[in-house]
Amino acid sequence: LAPPGWRLSGTLDVETALSGTLGSPLWNGRLQAKDLAVRSVVDGIDFSQGTLNARLKDQSLVIDEFSIQGAGGSQGGQLVLKGWVEWLPTADQPAADALDHVRMSLNASLNALRLSARVDRRLVMSGQLNARLADRQLAIRGDLKADEALIILPDDSVPKLGKDVVVRGRAEPTPPAAAQPTQKMTPDLAINLDLGSNFQLKGRGLNTRLAGQLELTSSAATQGNPRLNGTVRTVSGTFQAYGQQLDIERGVLRFTGPYDNPTLNVLALRSKLSQRVGVQINGTALLPVVSLY
Repeated sequence: LAPPGWRLSGTLDVETALSGTLGSPLWNGRLQAKDLAVRSVVDGIDFSQGTLNARLKDQSLVIDEFSIQGAGGSQGGQLVLKGWVEWLPTADQPAADALDHVRMSLNASLNALRLSARVDRRLVMSGQLNARLADRQLAIRGDLKADEALIILPDDSVPKLGKDVVVRGRAEPTPPAAAQPTQKMTPDLAINLDLGSNFQLKGRGLNTRLAGQLELTSSAATQGNPRLNGTVRTVSGTFQAYGQQLDIERGVLRFTGPYDNPTLNVLALRSKLSQRVGVQINGTALLPVVSLY
């Protein structure tokens, strides 16, 4: 059942009784799972020692407890999930409208959970997340804090053709068949993110710790696109530029919507000099203005 590159394992024990009608089935029983594990080496995901205790009651699934440990086993933290999912189908509704009859309430608790264990992307987080689904509206709220993080930026050294280059004779791809219109559900996100005291960023000449708090939002008003609001600052960072090792005296990134285009206010100076000489970066991430200072 797993996609390419993923590995699933574990045992599942189900005992259930089915009654009612085809349009309104009634389920009663239990589900138990042990030794659940999910692994993807490429994505740095390695969850293990998962357990599940759930009950089927009429037209709902009650999750008494689901827990799983992050990469590293007992040293990888834990995720605990509780809640319920209810499905109220009706025989006279088409299958495309099945989501209208699904309701859900889930509460997740992260305790130093190691979400990624890749060499270039390590992330450990703690906090709370709540998800509610009713009337085709999915709302996710929460507060998360990075206990530990290491992000290594890849070197952008792969050559690319410019936008003004046209390759003649290249076969045009066949346009895909028009998909049938479907009702899309846009989640309503409001999650507070705290970068904590050990969020490291390296690569492309940059080596620094990041600190600050951000608010991640997304809704139908933003067409499902994630938005970030808040300020991130550098702490005790260095920047390699023009063959010199510069100390970051001021490094501020202000997010006011687009997650990939913060406003920059960076000043990096050479150390141990009587003159204040270095590089100043302003503008935005997509259109930075770099000048000698």
